[in-house]
Amino acid sequence: MKFVKVTRQILCSLQEKGFNILASTNTLHEIPGTYIPKKVDDVWLFLEHWDFSGTILGSEGNELLVIEEALLTKQEKDLKGMVWIEDEDLFY
Repeated sequence: MKFVKVTRQILCSLQEKGFNILASTNTLHEIPGTYIPKKVDDVWLFLEHWDFSGTILGSEGNELLVIEEALLTKQEKDLKGMVWIEDEDLFY
């Protein structure tokens, strides 16, 4: 278990394993963030209930990354932060 840099390869691996979002306890102003991968049944329903003002995880608004959207819209150089990987052998 360890933090690894967020890359397209890591995002693809997470997506293949059923993860669809990266949630952070970092605020939107803390860059780069640290993320925990999560599986949610309906990403868009989850986003409707995500409180970006921070009442879910923190006090200043929390960072959230939708894996599918990031893979479609972000280049490698645009990806920032670290993600917690439980079983690193599965990702290399």
